Amino acid sequence: MPPRAGAPFGKPKSSTMSTLRKIVSLYTDGFRSMTVGRQLWVLIIVKLILFFGLMKLFFFPDVVEQKTPDGGDESATVRTEVLKRAIGN
Repeated sequence: MPPRAGAPFGKPKSSTMSTLRKIVSLYTDGFRSMTVGRQLWVLIIVKLILFFGLMKLFFFPDVVEQKTPDGGDESATVRTEVLKRAIGN
């Protein structure tokens, strides 16, 4: 008995592509017709950029720069730290 077409794997690919196109069309049409929402999205993105920029500036110091001697090679510092952690020293 030959297997039924598409039975074990669901819908054929053309139907899936059609569904994906409909979803993409829904979002693009929605963003295209926004008026106030567009300004809110810009505000949200600007706030996120500022937030993560300030977080990086104040809470994540440049460890490589701190551990590298003046005029030293930063890649050598990274290499030695990775090797130390890999060996377990």
